[in-house]
Amino acid sequence: MVIIINSVTFPDSSKDKVKFISKRIISFRALLGFYDEIIEKLNSLIKRENIDLKEKIDRLELELAHCKARLYGSIKFALKNNISKKLIKDWYYDFEDNDQLYVDSNPMDIGE
Repeated sequence: MVIIINSVTFPDSSKDKVKFISKRIISFRALLGFYDEIIEKLNSLIKRENIDLKEKIDRLELELAHCKARLYGSIKFALKNNISKKLIKDWYYDFEDNDQLYVDSNPMDIGE
């Protein structure tokens, strides 16, 4: 059997799933750190130099939110595939063991 996730095809084995999802979680964790750091530096620059970087920061905050959504989607995938919370915590040390963050929901169903 073959699994297709976000246009990536790989055999349906636990080892392949762990390898696939670990790379995603580790990468998104690194990106979150990058975005946090660059936003902090830009805010410091704004205060120090009195320049307007609001549009840049707004854009970075949108990218940060998108990155968080992808990270949490990856964690949800890992949990659905019985990857242990301990292993997820090894990849993403800020992992919150809160099942409400990873419940199935369709954002298009809001208000129904």
